[in-house]
Amino acid sequence: MLFAAVLERLGYIVDRLLARIGADKQRPRPRSHMTLHVQADGQQWLADVGFGAGLLEPLPWGDTGPRQQGGWTYQLVPDGLDHWQLHELTGDDWTALYSFAAEPQHAADVEVANYFTSTHPSSPFTGQLIVMRKDGDMCRRLVGRQLTITRADGSTHEQQLTNAEVTDALHHDFELPLTPQEARELTATLPDYATIP
Repeated sequence: MLFAAVLERLGYIVDRLLARIGADKQRPRPRSHMTLHVQADGQQWLADVGFGAGLLEPLPWGDTGPRQQGGWTYQLVPDGLDHWQLHELTGDDWTALYSFAAEPQHAADVEVANYFTSTHPSSPFTGQLIVMRKDGDMCRRLVGRQLTITRADGSTHEQQLTNAEVTDALHHDFELPLTPQEARELTATLPDYATIP
């Protein structure tokens, strides 16, 4: 919500939209991710700074075809009347990152979605460490002790980390240095390294 407020303060027209992660129509997830429709200088954009493995910069709004951002390729794909899916090309495969309706949401709608993702026991964000960082050709994901590095060509490397390696990865891969006390408190919440298969 902060990014939307900053854009509005700078004079841009911003609509807050709520998206469903993935595109499973048989078992749709709740609309819990906020993304933005921004009007700037006569053009429309999809802007999203909150999806850790998503866009690196705003994407032109509409069915404009694939767009390159660093080594990654994205496109907005129509999915019915005023419905869209954000797709990413990894290797040779297109994946739907999320889907949304171009229907502006009120602050109360966004607040409820945020409350769910930040407090509900079934939310993936309440029971485990999740950190993501994406740049020109690499996406890093740290979920619990599992570090996954995916390159734009689709190649993937996975590794289970010790406490020291988690702290080191946060500092060097994610640019999140911790004090020794913060590192102890954080790693105390992680599953025991010896019990990971």
